[in-house]
Amino acid sequence: MEKNRCMGTKPIGNVLRNTFLVMRLTVIFVCLFVLGGRASVLSQYRVNVKLGETTYKHLFEEIRKQTGCIVMYSDDMLDKNAKVKATFENVTLDNVLREILADKGLTFEKNAEFITIFKAAAAQQNSIVLSGKVTDKAGNPLPGVSVLVKGTSLGVATDVNGTYKLEIPKIDGMVLSFSFIGMKTKEVNYAGQKELDVVLEEELSEMDEVVVTGYQKIERRKLTSSITTVDMETLKTVNQPNIDKLLQGQVPGMTIMSTSGAPGAVPQIRIRGTSTISGNVQPLWVVDGVILDDPVDATVDDILTNRNLIASGIGGVNVDDIESISVLKDAAATAIYGTRAANGVIVITSKKGNLGKTRITYNGSVHVWMRPELKDAYMMNSKERIDVNMEMIQRGVLNTSSAKANEYGTCSDFERYFVDVHDRKLTWSQFEDKVKELETVNTDWFKYLFRNAITHRHSLSISGGNEKTTFYVSGSYMDEQHTAKEVGQQVYTGLVKVNTYLRENIRLGASLNASMRDNKSFFAVDSWENPYEWAIYTTRAQKAYDENGDYNYMYYNGVKYNFLENRDKGWRNSKNFGVTGNLDFEWRLFPDLIFTSLFSFNKQNTRDTDVATSDSYFVRQRKENVYQLDGYYPVYIWKDGGYRGDNDVNASSITFRNQLSYMPMIKDIHRIDIMIGAEIRTSKREEFKNTVYGYTHERGHQMVPQWDLIKHVGTPYWNENLDRTAAVSYFGALGYTLMNRYTISVNARTDGSNRFGIKTNDLFQPLWSVGFNYQMKEENFLKDKEWLSYLTLRGSYGSQGNVASQAYSDLITRVATSDGINPEGYLTISAPKNPGLKCEKNYTSNIALEFGFLKRRIYGTLEYY
Repeated sequence: MEKNRCMGTKPIGNVLRNTFLVMRLTVIFVCLFVLGGRASVLSQYRVNVKLGETTYKHLFEEIRKQTGCIVMYSDDMLDKNAKVKATFENVTLDNVLREILADKGLTFEKNAEFITIFKAAAAQQNSIVLSGKVTDKAGNPLPGVSVLVKGTSLGVATDVNGTYKLEIPKIDGMVLSFSFIGMKTKEVNYAGQKELDVVLEEELSEMDEVVVTGYQKIERRKLTSSITTVDMETLKTVNQPNIDKLLQGQVPGMTIMSTSGAPGAVPQIRIRGTSTISGNVQPLWVVDGVILDDPVDATVDDILTNRNLIASGIGGVNVDDIESISVLKDAAATAIYGTRAANGVIVITSKKGNLGKTRITYNGSVHVWMRPELKDAYMMNSKERIDVNMEMIQRGVLNTSSAKANEYGTCSDFERYFVDVHDRKLTWSQFEDKVKELETVNTDWFKYLFRNAITHRHSLSISGGNEKTTFYVSGSYMDEQHTAKEVGQQVYTGLVKVNTYLRENIRLGASLNASMRDNKSFFAVDSWENPYEWAIYTTRAQKAYDENGDYNYMYYNGVKYNFLENRDKGWRNSKNFGVTGNLDFEWRLFPDLIFTSLFSFNKQNTRDTDVATSDSYFVRQRKENVYQLDGYYPVYIWKDGGYRGDNDVNASSITFRNQLSYMPMIKDIHRIDIMIGAEIRTSKREEFKNTVYGYTHERGHQMVPQWDLIKHVGTPYWNENLDRTAAVSYFGALGYTLMNRYTISVNARTDGSNRFGIKTNDLFQPLWSVGFNYQMKEENFLKDKEWLSYLTLRGSYGSQGNVASQAYSDLITRVATSDGINPEGYLTISAPKNPGLKCEKNYTSNIALEFGFLKRRIYGTLEYY
C-alpha cells in the first residue's frame, strides 16, 4: 500500500540524509584521531627534563606528563624519595631509564603506556619468558593489571590489549599474583607453562556500589534516599526492545501498564502510585545528566491515536547503549530535580569508551511472536450463534428495531435478513434457507486480522582508546512487527561519544545521539475498531468476503461497513527524528575540588499522518452527515475525495549547567560532600495541524476544492500552536559522614519559570529534603560478624513539586470553530489569567532497613513511605 510522502512542511528525508552524513564524517574523524593518539603512545618517546637533583617520584611524574607512560615499581625495590640527577635534553625515554637505574641493579620493561621496573635477572640461562592475557568475565582485556611473582619484586603490568610478557626464574612452587583495582586478586600456581591466561572477577560489594543520580555519584553506603539500581545483567535476559517496558517487574514500587499493544506505544509508568491532582503523572527521564523531553505532548485522549506511538522520548535510546539505570523514588532523591520530579526520576547513563584495544561488539536477536488463534478463544461457532439469535427472536428479545443496532451498532447478515422478512422482501422460508447457509460460515477473524510477527534487532558498537582519549561509537536497527497486520515500527539509532584529557586534571567530553522512528498502523477513530476486540466479539456467522471475493458488508448506522476494507482504505503513519548533542567539561582544580559544566541541545521533529480514502467507511459515514437542505430534501455537499490530517511538531530545548563539588576528608573520619550549581533551560514547541477534506490519495495526492464543504465543516484547515518555556534554577547538596558510619544529607533546589505567576514572591518555587544513613554493620559489636554482610538504616523527609503541562499564568485563548451558522471568526478563553500560579507540592517521608546475610546470598530491604 502506497503511503503519502509528498505533503507537509519540511521533508524529513533531507534532514536525515544530511544529519547521518555528518555523523558518518564525525565517526571517521574520531577514529582517525584516536588511532593517531594510540600510535603516538606506542612510538619512541624523547623527553626534555631540567629538574637537576630531584626525587624519583618527581622525575616519574614529569615523564608521565611528557609521554603519558606510567612507571610502576615496588617501594621495596626503589625509594621514591631518593635523590637522582635529572637533566636530559632530547633524550629517548629508554636511555633516560637505563641511566637512572643502572647503578641500582634494576631494569625495566615497557608495554605501551606502562613501564615496569624490576631487578635484573642474575642468571638469564635459568629463566623462562611467560606470556599471557588477562581479561574479565566478559572477555574484555584488562590493561594495567599487576602481574607479580609472589614473595619477590619481579613483576610486570599488562598492556592496553591485556597481554603481558614476564621473564621469570625456573623455580618449582612459584606462585603468580594478578591484581587490579576493582577486581579480586587471583593467585595461580606456576606449573612450567610458557603461556598463562587469567580471568579476573569483579570485586564490588553492595555498599561499595556507586549510585548515579544525574547530578552526583554517591556511594551507596552514604545514600540517604530511596534509589533502586537496576541489575543490567538481569535485563539482558528480558526479551523487550523498549526501555520503558523493559523495566517492568524490575523496580519495587514501580508499575508499568500497557496502553496499547502497538509497537512503540507509551505505557503508563507509576512510581509509588499517583502523586498529583492535575499535574503530569509520568516519571522524569534523565539521560547522561540531561532531562529528556517527549517529542509530542500526548494526553489520555491520545491513547487511541498515532501520537501515542511516538510520544515517548526514551523510545529513541538504544537499549544496548545503556551502562546503568537508577530509579529515584523519594523526596531526598528527587528534590534536586525541582518542580518536574514529583513522580520519580529514571536516570540512565550511557556507555563510554574504555582504555584498551579497540573492540567491535555486535548484538543481534530475532524473535517470532505467534499470532492469536481461534482455538485460544472460547467462542461460539456459527451454528451456536444462530441458535442464540433464533431463541432471542422466539422470546421477543430481538425485534426489527434492536436488529438494526446490534453488536456495536452494526447490523450483520442475520439481522439484515430478519429485517427483510419484516419489510416483506423475504419470506420466512427464504429467511430459514439463508440462515442455514450462515450456520456453516464459521469465519475465522483471527486468520484475517493477525499474522505471525517477526522482530529483529541489530546493534554494532566500536569502542577503545588510550590513557588520554577514549571513544564509543554505536549504531542500531530494529524492525518490530505486531501480530496485527499492517502494524509495526522501525527504529534507527546512532551514538558517538568521545572523552579526552586536555591535561591530567582537565577532561572534555562530547556526544551526539540521533534516532529515527517510523511507526505504521491502521486508521481508527472508535475504540471498537480494535482487531482483537473485533475478532472476539464479532459473530462468526458473518462472511468477510462474498462469493465473488468482494467485501461482504455489515451495516453500521445505516452505512455499509467491512472491518477489513476499513483497514485497507485508511492508515496512520508516525515519523520522528531526534538528535541530542552534549558537551561536558570537568576541571579538577584540587584533588577534592571539581568544577563541571554541561551544555546540551535537543531537537525533535515529529509528523503524524492520517489518511482515509474516498471509499472508506470513515468518509462514507461523514458524507451522509454533511448536507444542506433544499426544501425538505438533503443535498450532499461532500461529493468527492477522502480525508487527510497532518500534525507536525518541532520541539527543541537547550540546557546549560555549572556546578562545583567539594569532597574533603578530614583526619580520616570526617567526610564532607558539598555540591552547588546553577542551571538555565529553555524549550520551544511549534505544532502545525493541517486538515484536508476532499483529499485524493489515489489521484496524485491532490485536493478537490469543495468550498461549500469547507464552509459547512467549519474546522480550520490550518492551525498553529506555539509554546515557549524558560527556567533558571539554583541547587545544592550537603552531606556529612562520620567514621564511615553516620551520614546526614540536605538537598535543595529552587526553580524560576515563566510558567509560574508574575508575582515576585511566586517566581521561584523552593523544594528541599533531609535524610540520614546509619551503617550499623560498622559498629564494633557487629563488624566482625561474618554472617552479616551489611545492615543499614536510612530515612528521609522532604517536598516534591509538579506542574500541569497545560497550566499557564497568562491568559490563553484559542481560535474557535466557525461553520455555516456562525461564519465569523472568534476566540474562546481556554484558561483565564492566573498571576498567582504555583507548582503543586507534596511532602513525603521514607524510612528503610537494608540487610544482607551470608555474603549477600540472602538480602533485602524493608521500606515504609
